[in-house]
Amino acid sequence: EPRIHIRTLSRTCAVPITLFSCRRELLGGFMGAIVGHYNGLLKGILHCDVSESNTWLRVCSFSSDDVVPAWDGENFVQRAGVLGDWGSAQDLRSPATMQKRQRFVTGTIPFMATDLLRPDGHQGKISHSVHHDLESFFWVLWSITLNAAGPYGDSRTW
Repeated sequence: EPRIHIRTLSRTCAVPITLFSCRRELLGGFMGAIVGHYNGLLKGILHCDVSESNTWLRVCSFSSDDVVPAWDGENFVQRAGVLGDWGSAQDLRSPATMQKRQRFVTGTIPFMATDLLRPDGHQGKISHSVHHDLESFFWVLWSITLNAAGPYGDSRTW
């Protein structure tokens, strides 16, 4: 039986959105993630797991300045927002997926739409839709702004 040798190479391509350098970068990165969601939707793909850990800022190079940029007000480096982890995504064009959407609720609980958290959602009476992902984006932004004490992942201790 033939064997195949596979190698996987990885490098840092994004950092969590909580490592924003300023409000402008946070909101710009957040909008980039929403645009990524919209682009997936145009191709018939629904993400279904929008969360803080799946919303990233793109890293262009390996320099420490690109991962944690210095910002002096004039030389603003804006990192693009990326929506990652499409493992729970659903193909809206597939009839089999449409049936599966009604049986399973996917998502990260603190960021899920309230409709999906209700008993009807758990019983499969409500299928995951675009407006549920948009509500998840709201909860992500709410969580970041509530818990962030400042840039670069500085968080409040409650």
